Amino acid sequence: MSEIVKGFFPIAYEVIRYEVTETEYTFELMSVSEKAACPKCAEESTHIHSYQEKNPRDLPILGKSVLLKVMQKKYYCDNKKCEIKLFIERTEFIDHYSQFTARCREYMLKVAVHVSCEAAVKILAYQGIRVSGDTLLNMLKTAGAEYKAKIGGKIGIDDWAYRKGQAYGTLI
Repeated sequence: MSEIVKGFFPIAYEVIRYEVTETEYTFELMSVSEKAACPKCAEESTHIHSYQEKNPRDLPILGKSVLLKVMQKKYYCDNKKCEIKLFIERTEFIDHYSQFTARCREYMLKVAVHVSCEAAVKILAYQGIRVSGDTLLNMLKTAGAEYKAKIGGKIGIDDWAYRKGQAYGTLI
C-alpha cells in the first residue's frame, strides 16, 4: 500500500484496499480505534459489538469521483444506567447520517451558495461529484448562519414581451 494513500485519510482509519476504474476511485477503510465514548453518557467503551459499513462520497481526485467504504465499529455502552445499549463510533471525517464526507459537503455548500443549485449540480458533476439539486437545497436549509447570510440577499426583476405591443410578462 502506497504511503501517499495511507497518509491521505485520518489516522483513525487504515486503508485496507483501493480500486481505480476509469471514472472512480474506491477506498476501503477500517477503523483502528480501540475505544469510543457513548454519545449519550460519554462513558468510554472497549466492548465491540459489530461493524457497520458506510459509503460516503469524498472530494474527487483528478476529476474522478471518490467512494469510501468505511467500516465503523459498534460498541456496547458499559454504563448500565444509560438509555443507549449500542452506539457507533463518531468521527469528524464522516457526518453521522450524511452521504458525503464533511469536507465534500463543505465544498458543495460553497459552490451552491455562489450559483443556483441546478447550476451547482452541473459544475459539481463536471468535477466528479454526483448530487441532485434537491439535496443541495436541503443542505443549504440545514447549513449554519455562515451560508444563510449569503442566500437571498437580493431580488432580481426582469420583464419581456412575446411580441411588440402584446403579452408582456414580469419575473421577480
